[in-house]
Amino acid sequence: MTTASALQQRWRIVVTPLLPDPDYTWQQLATHYSEPHRHYHTLDHIAACLEWLDHYRHLAADPLCLELAL
Repeated sequence: MTTASALQQRWRIVVTPLLPDPDYTWQQLATHYSEPHRHYHTLDHIAACLEWLDHYRHLAADPLCLELAL
């Protein structure tokens, strides 16, 4: 599974209850995070941040809020 598809699957799980059209919003985000001028803040960077969150989730007072922020 590619980073983008894994992130999209996670996105759907987290935001489907919150957004009327999560797939449209995902496409917008994925497009912007894949722009050529982005050298660091890319989908791979988001995936790495989410891995850290998963590792330290037990320490967070509100892990869902942190995941949405990422």
